[in-house]
Amino acid sequence: MPIKSFFKLTLFNAIQLGKKVTSVIIIDDDQDSVESLDYLLKLKGIDVIGVGYNGKDAVTLYRKHNPDTVLLDLLMPEYDGHYAVEEISKLDPNAKVIVVSGSLDHRTDEIAKHKIVHSVVTKPFDADELIKKILN
Repeated sequence: MPIKSFFKLTLFNAIQLGKKVTSVIIIDDDQDSVESLDYLLKLKGIDVIGVGYNGKDAVTLYRKHNPDTVLLDLLMPEYDGHYAVEEISKLDPNAKVIVVSGSLDHRTDEIAKHKIVHSVVTKPFDADELIKKILN
């Protein structure tokens, strides 16, 4: 069975069983990280409804899809994760953002205290722990 068909089947089965399917957007400037995380989440039955590569993409995708969770890198060229947190919080003060970053800067403590940031996960991360944070 092709991988895309498997993912669609997994999501279809979850919907058929009456389970709420969690929707996520993934934002990271590293395309390999985005693809790996996308693959992992789909295997776990999480609906990745969008991917982007900077903070501006995050805001655009949030506005378009209103996901349950945003997985967000902080340090990205052009529009960074700090920009995304500020703009998404204006759109939805109840948004759920999980910061997933390999490089934390001096503003990380500040951003971690933001109302919409539910947790900060440092790369490399434990996949099961990240899944738990997304589903809670």
